[in-house]
Amino acid sequence: MLSLLSLSGCLSSSVYSSTGSFDPATTQQIDTIVREQMAAQNLPGVVVLVSVPGQGEYQRAFGDANLTTHSQRRLDDPFRIASGIG
Repeated sequence: MLSLLSLSGCLSSSVYSSTGSFDPATTQQIDTIVREQMAAQNLPGVVVLVSVPGQGEYQRAFGDANLTTHSQRRLDDPFRIASGIG
């Protein structure tokens, strides 16, 4: 099961990734799931980490970090997190 934590709001195609050890087919499946969720949830940028001890690791940043400048989301970018409760 893949848990996807997505933070942010519009779809962009830019991707930043680190090297991983999953096979290309698995990496492509994760990429597809992430892109589908970005489109479905109208997310401008997400960072994803999937780590399976002994099997591999996947780290990627998709989309925009800044909607004004359209700078590419990177793995080490901070996220602003706020609560909608209250």
